[in-house]
Amino acid sequence: MKKGWMFAAAALMTWGLQAKVTLAPPFRDNAVLQRGCAAPVWGGAEPGETVTVEFAGQKLEATADAAGKWRTRLSPLAACCEGRVLSARGKDSAVCATNLLVGEVWLCAGQSNMELPLWRPLAWNPSKSGPGKESWGDNDGGLESQLAAEPLLRLGVGIRPTWAPLDPRGDSPLRWVAATQENQKEIANFSAVGFHYGLELVRALRIPVGIINASWGGTSIEGWIPPCGYAAVPELGMASRNLKEEFKELYSRNGSHWPATGTVPTAIHNLFIHPLAPFAMRGAVWYQGENNLTDGRGYLPKLRALYKGWSNVFENASLKFRVVQLVPGGWAYGERLGPIWEAQSEFAAEDPNVGLVIANDLGDSNGDIHPRNKRTVGLRLAAMALCRDYGFTNLVCESPTLQAHRVENGRYFLSFRNAKELCRRGGWLRPLDDRCPFDVAGADGRFVQAKACITNGNEVAVWSDAVPSPTALRYLWNAKGWNGDESRLCNEAGLPLGAFRFSEVKNGPPGTGDNK
Repeated sequence: MKKGWMFAAAALMTWGLQAKVTLAPPFRDNAVLQRGCAAPVWGGAEPGETVTVEFAGQKLEATADAAGKWRTRLSPLAACCEGRVLSARGKDSAVCATNLLVGEVWLCAGQSNMELPLWRPLAWNPSKSGPGKESWGDNDGGLESQLAAEPLLRLGVGIRPTWAPLDPRGDSPLRWVAATQENQKEIANFSAVGFHYGLELVRALRIPVGIINASWGGTSIEGWIPPCGYAAVPELGMASRNLKEEFKELYSRNGSHWPATGTVPTAIHNLFIHPLAPFAMRGAVWYQGENNLTDGRGYLPKLRALYKGWSNVFENASLKFRVVQLVPGGWAYGERLGPIWEAQSEFAAEDPNVGLVIANDLGDSNGDIHPRNKRTVGLRLAAMALCRDYGFTNLVCESPTLQAHRVENGRYFLSFRNAKELCRRGGWLRPLDDRCPFDVAGADGRFVQAKACITNGNEVAVWSDAVPSPTALRYLWNAKGWNGDESRLCNEAGLPLGAFRFSEVKNGPPGTGDNK
């Protein structure tokens, strides 16, 4: 009798230890699955257990490996606005995610300018004057979060800064909510850039769009890059190193977790991104760089590592990647911003899957590095996606860029691509005033503020009486304390001209742009 009881107890204990079938973090109620691709579906189960996956009439099987992980792929799906069930069933347990749609999926990641929500009242700060509470959010975000009524827009919420682990995490607090009035709190706390971007895509495409917000203020790009990204860019000096061993000592001094502002490679990736990969998505939007401002052009290989790393972990060689260029304000001004702007521009020119959104005209009038006009950023991102990725080829979605230059009678004449007709905010064909954003230099390499005017269509004349024989030119490199007023040149769609520089002299003086 006693022996039988012990056997029964052991059987119950064994049953309790058996792993239940699970779905990975991205596959939760209200999610959006990426259309038009063989989307991976994965999760956990008892080692060796056969798992049956069903969705949209497809029935697939997968076997859990020795670590209890299983994975399969759905055949490409067409966009669908009707909620359906994704189920995974094992021998003795099953799990499902309900109300799943099929459409377009994007990841929005970065630091505080991506994190900035639609609307969030902050607690009273006695160190500052004014009302007892301050708002942290978009200009009209309070109203926008209340008026949201777009069930086809699904927001991936819940990924919050906590700690940055040394080892990759398998779990994630990711949840999906529809952008409807029942979810006002989640909408108000969602990334303003991500919300506006997703909303414009839904309005244009009329199919479901899923936007995942993974942002953490005050973080550096190093923490977001996966190990495979470092390995793909040898000039970072990390390719042959064991990152885990490299920083184990640092972790031991700070406990098992790294603080929010740490620059430890891969730590933020381990927490935010690893649990989501290889979820199928169209692309990612990256809005970060303030914490890497002193990198200057050294930011370029880090961008390459991030993009190559994410393309790898999401198993998408043609992953779309959009970068929002930093905005001037406070301590982030022309001479400090110029080199990192240059790095962002060069990176975007290297790959047709990469795009750059210029935002140098959106600076805050009070010098805050967190400008509150995030709707315009979302609109520009949406225009680029619609034109490049979704066939809306009649849209003007690119900012002007320098095409050619010549010198005549001591004046530079500049022409630009992506601009049928340049204009100046506040008027056409008027000379730029004493806050002119152009500098020119002669053979001595000393830059002086220039004068400029639009001469014809997409051509600008730039000159200075103090430099009769110019050999170098800079645009948006000289201003401090900006609020965006200097960034006045734009194309017919109102998209601003980005910063640039060049020199006629090979190995010219520092700052001329020839000796990068």
